[in-house]
Amino acid sequence: GFDLLREAKSRAIPIPIIFLTGQPRYEVDMAAMIEGAADYLVKDEITPSILERSIRYAIEKTRTMDALAQARDRLEQRVEERTRELREANEALRISSEQIKRFAYSVSHDLKSPVLAIHGLTKRLKDRYGDALDDRGKHYCEQILLASEQLARLVEMINLYISTKEVPATLEDLGLRDVCNTVRDEFSPQMILQGVSWESLDGNPRITADPLAVLRCLRNLVDNALKYGGEAMSKITVRYHETDTHHILSVADDGAGLNTMDTERIFNMFVREKSSSRIDGAGLGLAIVKEIAEQHGGDVWAEPGDTRGFTVYLSISKTLSSQPLTVPCAVVTPW
Repeated sequence: GFDLLREAKSRAIPIPIIFLTGQPRYEVDMAAMIEGAADYLVKDEITPSILERSIRYAIEKTRTMDALAQARDRLEQRVEERTRELREANEALRISSEQIKRFAYSVSHDLKSPVLAIHGLTKRLKDRYGDALDDRGKHYCEQILLASEQLARLVEMINLYISTKEVPATLEDLGLRDVCNTVRDEFSPQMILQGVSWESLDGNPRITADPLAVLRCLRNLVDNALKYGGEAMSKITVRYHETDTHHILSVADDGAGLNTMDTERIFNMFVREKSSSRIDGAGLGLAIVKEIAEQHGGDVWAEPGDTRGFTVYLSISKTLSSQPLTVPCAVVTPW
């Protein structure tokens, strides 16, 4: 019986097989069912109704299994088709992304040369022929110089944003206090000029992250606070806490703050606060912070204070492990 059952299975014969035996042994029953028998009947216990029910059950079970097999085949075919479609879509997206990236680099490169030329020629005009210009002419020169500097910075920020998206993180074990001290020292002259104090970490929490990326995030956040905090801002505070899954850095100020609607969109590209039209900036700083956070398995979000002030939070996953840089970093020339 077992030989017949195995032979039928090997040939994929769809006819259900019922074992009929005079030996009511449980282990044989189980072995037969495992091998694929539709049922196992004992001669001494069989009746017409039991036999009829067993046959009916065997036929129905076979039909059900056939239907399931057909459904599985159709599902596998659909999955295969969908996988192929997704693969083709991903490839098209990759090609499109490469084209956009090359276009962005090309545009930024082509823009930079004439911008530098405009700035240089205007500065030379002002320096050499300033005495021949009236007040309006001198004002025009100042406006051209300012506009060309802003455009050059925008080009560099675009390059920086693209390189942030393309370059994988170089993960290392680092102490956050060292990174915070570096940022504090860089902005110290500006903070002294604006009368802003600095309050930083008590200890030296250690995390696994890209040191340059974390440094860039803190620079952008502190720079934003100094730009948009307003004259009433008196303090910038950097804090650290952790959850079971993430390290969380925050940069807070007691300045003018933002409303709740603004906090939902400020991390998009080229988005700036409505009241900051006269403040130098490209609207890419927080977008770069968001990109870096996502590269580190985290997120970025903002919370306004109750009456004034503003806090930005940056989370970094604890599951990151040190790894080498796999591709060269794009070189960005400062203005």
